[in-house]
Amino acid sequence: MAVQDRAPASNKDLDSIAQARSSAAAARQAQSILAELSQQQIDGIVTAMADAVTPHAEALARLAVEETGYGVVADKVQKNLFSSQQVYDFIKPMKTVGSSIASTTRRSSKLASRLGSSPPSCHPPIRRPPLYIRC
Repeated sequence: MAVQDRAPASNKDLDSIAQARSSAAAARQAQSILAELSQQQIDGIVTAMADAVTPHAEALARLAVEETGYGVVADKVQKNLFSSQQVYDFIKPMKTVGSSIASTTRRSSKLASRLGSSPPSCHPPIRRPPLYIRC
């Protein structure tokens, strides 16, 4: 039986695991808070997030390339602008609180919910709380 050579976990690995656990706990706490907010409050948060990222698209792109060593700054700028402008414009009219579709003939309704989302892992400077959290 061969013994598998495996390096012990480094402090960096353990720190990463601890950070992931802490982030997950913070997300659970934020989810319960967001679940109580009104549509207007959620819209305000989403608008503020989009407005905050747009002017910093290039700086965030440069940070991502510097931190990871991957990618092209100009491409990441476009990705950041797409996320903070076009995706925002697409989701802006969506209802995410309460009943979004009511049918009087079937006496039913479809509940709106926040969508789960996380920024791509290839973009470390924008690894922040998700835009929407499923409640």
